[in-house]
Amino acid sequence: MKAVIMAGGIGNRLRPLTCTLPKPMAHLCGTPVLEYILDLLSAHNCEEAVITLKYLPDCVMDNFPENDYNGIKLTFSIEEKALGTAGSVNLAAKKFDEPFLVISGDALCNYNLTEIMQYHKVKNADATIVCTQVDDPREYGLVNTDAEGKIQGFTEKPGWEQVSTNLANTGIYVLNPSVLGHIEDNKECDFANDVFPAMLESKENLYSYNANGYWCDIGDFEAYKTCQFDLLRGIEGISLPNHQDAISLKTKAPAGHYTLVPPVYIGEAVSIGKGCVIGPNAVLDDSVIIGENTRVNNSVLLQGAYIGADVRINAAIICEDAVIKRNADVFEGAVIGSQSIIGENAAVGNNVYVWPEKNIPENARVNDNIREGSLASDSLDNDAVRGESFAELSSERAARLGAAVGSTKDGRRVGIGSDGSPASKTIAMAVTSGLLSTGSSVWDFGECFQSQLNFFTSYCELKLGVYVSTIDNFTSIQIVGENALVLGRKTERDISSRYKRRDFIKCPSAACHDITDMSSLFLMYKRELLSLAKESCAGIPATVRCENKRIYRYMTDLLASLGCKTGGELTFIFDEQGQTLQAFDENGDYVSDETLLSVCCNEEFRHGRDVFIPYDAPSVIDSIAHTHNRKVLRHMDSTANEISEDAKRLIFVNLWARDALFMTVKLLNHMARSKKTLSELAAELPKFHVQKKVLEIDISPSHLLAVFQSLTDQAPDRRQGIVIASDAGEIRLTPAKNGKSLKIISEAYNEETALELCGDIEEKIKSECKKLSAE
Repeated sequence: MKAVIMAGGIGNRLRPLTCTLPKPMAHLCGTPVLEYILDLLSAHNCEEAVITLKYLPDCVMDNFPENDYNGIKLTFSIEEKALGTAGSVNLAAKKFDEPFLVISGDALCNYNLTEIMQYHKVKNADATIVCTQVDDPREYGLVNTDAEGKIQGFTEKPGWEQVSTNLANTGIYVLNPSVLGHIEDNKECDFANDVFPAMLESKENLYSYNANGYWCDIGDFEAYKTCQFDLLRGIEGISLPNHQDAISLKTKAPAGHYTLVPPVYIGEAVSIGKGCVIGPNAVLDDSVIIGENTRVNNSVLLQGAYIGADVRINAAIICEDAVIKRNADVFEGAVIGSQSIIGENAAVGNNVYVWPEKNIPENARVNDNIREGSLASDSLDNDAVRGESFAELSSERAARLGAAVGSTKDGRRVGIGSDGSPASKTIAMAVTSGLLSTGSSVWDFGECFQSQLNFFTSYCELKLGVYVSTIDNFTSIQIVGENALVLGRKTERDISSRYKRRDFIKCPSAACHDITDMSSLFLMYKRELLSLAKESCAGIPATVRCENKRIYRYMTDLLASLGCKTGGELTFIFDEQGQTLQAFDENGDYVSDETLLSVCCNEEFRHGRDVFIPYDAPSVIDSIAHTHNRKVLRHMDSTANEISEDAKRLIFVNLWARDALFMTVKLLNHMARSKKTLSELAAELPKFHVQKKVLEIDISPSHLLAVFQSLTDQAPDRRQGIVIASDAGEIRLTPAKNGKSLKIISEAYNEETALELCGDIEEKIKSECKKLSAE
């Protein structure tokens, strides 16, 4: 037996499932449809099969690298243009010199192919059409026959008034090679509409074989689910995948911390959380992960789907690598495309299709198909991509981001480091892989903290640096620009655009670089730290507090090498990335990060030096600078322009303004030189207090501009956002780069006034937002 398997269709009615794979490769209980067809052919001693391909042909060919399946020799026939069912078979079967079978690669059946071939020979037929009786003839091409099975005519998807038979064409044929004579080379041609009517007209022997058994054309999502549920209940002659972890339950669920309601299929490496109820009629393909207390019934979850806790999925299809986050609902008939993300507490309504790589935000209610849009976790949100480790932020996405970064003008040399956690190192390796694939040179700084990565990026004069960190199962990929400042707007847009369009530089193997080990730079970082300590700190008692054990050990050892005593009330408190410093002074009183920065700036001004500090540093620093006739330069949180030459000269000199470790050493050196305590240094500053708050907003950019205009008639600040000045103090309003939140910074003489200013402006903003939303 020889066969032609038709597997070139696009599968429009199965989109979004078939957006990323051809219909014959769609999984039925863990196995591609096409493999079930090949199993059937193998069971009937088929020796050779030609598979016709057009849509995403590599997806099929890559599945059969040896060009063999269970003893069947496989060849592939790729259409350069659409040729129709007959045209594709004509292209594939040119070398066949005996009757051969034609079978669809996207329908499941268990027919006796050997008996069908024998029937063809007994009838001395030129072509035999395998037919089956159907319940609703209106959805099929019907075949009219005489009592002997000889075909008399065809009716294509008739109305009830035209129905004269329920015998449907299954798309399975046995053909003599002579039938190909009706098909013109390289011309679109169809069996049902062209070839078979022509054969009838020329009085050739055209027979119908009325098959008994199971046949399901996977033409739509309802059929796609039904076919799998039929497999769960058992179809004669068709076996489910046989592996150690597979479970096909028909009558009894095993005891455990979750409940299985049969029938259920569970693939390999599937994880099910405590309290889950799975089934009836549930298919969990390989590597599916389900969180606690989730319910799944009458649904299909394909490979790598990630389902959070307390999710409800009813009669839906979740495609490969899609993510459904905590407490979301996916209702009957919904289909979630590959790599899409459904946010927490979101609900996807009945019969809603979400196309691949789309994002549904938290709390959203979706009642219409989502074809357009971008993945929120793939966008640069404040220069970082964040997401749940290996779910919404997978290794594949990380590699894709690396390729996007490496394809930019600034991405020819990129530094990379991570916090050293297993998840971060894995994601960092994926980013590195993407970078190398574009021909980028990767400077590997290994395990470090963010402020070290910033130092290395600046010291090595790299245009871009990448830092990967993980906290509580959420991974962040932070990207810094030249001098370890925020990304320029042009570079940020270029990375985002290339990521979304998959517009990557392709590097030939000869141009691929090795990874450069830059671990020796850790000595340089320590040397620069120690260079700030020009005075002996002997006798100054100081303690370190930090959740990051690497920073804690590093600073404890460093302070000891500077001669500081352990213990005492003076305590330096570091954030987990070594970027922000707070303190308790020698009296046990709290000292804010704004005050510590101001102390350092005050020292610089007294020595006749300008400073380069963050845009949101206190305005009191400008006042101090004015008294010393010095300048304050600020770097933006979101910049569209290049920084000035004066600022560039100060970047490396003022490392203490961005690195909490450098600031600590600078403060200790200042205390030692001045013979003053931290509280005495802070007392030299004008009295001020800063209050900060982040306000979530949900308005359009035009409405946000209207809010700003309603609050002040002052021109936008030269730094960033707007500043509202009054006799009581100053308020700075700065939108986040993603436009979803607003940072409020109020600064006043005392805490009470700063709190009052912050609260008042918050109420005004909320009121204006509400008014504009109502309009």
